[in-house]
Amino acid sequence: MKTKYVFMFLLISISQFAQNQPRNQNVVAGEYFINRDPSEGRGTSLSSSAYGFGSITINQTFSLSNNDALYIRFKSSNGKWSAPSSFKYKQPLPASGSQIQAGEYYINNDPGYGKATGFNIGYDGKINLSLKLNKNDKIFVRAKDSYGRWGDAVCVNYRYKVLIGARLQMKLKTGTTTQWYPMTILAQSSPSPFYTALSASLNYQPNNIDSYYIQFQSDDDIWGNILTDIKEIKDNNKIPTEFLLSQNYPNPFNPSTKIKFDIPKQTNVKLVVYDILGRVIERLVDKEMLPGSYAAEWNAQNFSSGVYFYRIEADGFVKSSKMVLIK
Repeated sequence: MKTKYVFMFLLISISQFAQNQPRNQNVVAGEYFINRDPSEGRGTSLSSSAYGFGSITINQTFSLSNNDALYIRFKSSNGKWSAPSSFKYKQPLPASGSQIQAGEYYINNDPGYGKATGFNIGYDGKINLSLKLNKNDKIFVRAKDSYGRWGDAVCVNYRYKVLIGARLQMKLKTGTTTQWYPMTILAQSSPSPFYTALSASLNYQPNNIDSYYIQFQSDDDIWGNILTDIKEIKDNNKIPTEFLLSQNYPNPFNPSTKIKFDIPKQTNVKLVVYDILGRVIERLVDKEMLPGSYAAEWNAQNFSSGVYFYRIEADGFVKSSKMVLIK
């Protein structure tokens, strides 16, 4: 967007130039250029009714975009040009009484004012964006006021937490819990936020293990929520005939509860926990599973008391249910 701006401050700049001229030399010409110097004498001529020695007042209108650098220089009667003086144009803040009318964002590369992806700004000033980002992407946001002026873009560098550690713990059918065993996080080959962690061989028989617990550590040295495994419930090898999501048990609970579900055929299964505002706070299952009956355990020790919801999606089957955490 081009913005017209009349520079009345030139009186000061030109006065300083004139005072530095050799004795008996006058200003005989002036020119300007924007951003790139075309060389002396090839810029755009400044209009003036009177060049000479002393102060010179020039009323010149320049067509500038935000952050354009304007350069001005003058020529004396001895044929020499002064060094160019620069001014970087920054769009003014919205005038009193103006309102924000539009907003837009772009990722990494600016397509130009008004050409980026638009978004709505709520009455409370909040912005809700749904973005598909890679690690270290830069998101730029800018707004337009009721005078039609775009503000400067504000940059946010997207960076999800990097995992530096993982550990595994097991609950045995005897009721005892093992120590935490370290896991190895495989190096990432893409900007995906998904990580793979492997554990060493442990001296425990699978039929003696009740549950697995996995915890990840981020690069700010904070250990995250404890993730529990999904266990298949053996029932004489009986395969369910329909999809089913059972009520969690116990309910109310503190701090953990189990959620049972049946899968009659091999398919991708998602089991997600939401808070009362509908925000996803835990993904218990998100993978392809074989037919069978399963139980997922949710440990909510890091969450506050309240009402939560869990929802399953599998091959078109969708069902939600409510659970209550009381501490």
